[in-house]
Amino acid sequence: LPLNAPIQSRNYVTESVTSRKPLPQSYLNKRRQRDVSVDSTSVSQATLDQIEANRRANTLAARKSRARRRDKQEQIEAKNEELDRLVNLWRTRASTLRQLL
Repeated sequence: LPLNAPIQSRNYVTESVTSRKPLPQSYLNKRRQRDVSVDSTSVSQATLDQIEANRRANTLAARKSRARRRDKQEQIEAKNEELDRLVNLWRTRASTLRQLL
């Protein structure tokens, strides 16, 4: 995706597939304590805006990282093709020289 592609909203109907995995009991206990201590309606709009800004920044960073990884992979593949071409060239030359001897 290009970096300027729109970022989809995060309005999920169900939990994600990765969220369905079993969690350690200590994590569940901490989550339960946090959820009890913080009422979900008391979250300020500024906090929600900050969370959304962090998500946008993370999405863009992930896109950049994927683009860098893709570019690096393409460079490696191009280098590999070049080296394969050189190996074949030198094998052909060696074969030709062996026949001359």
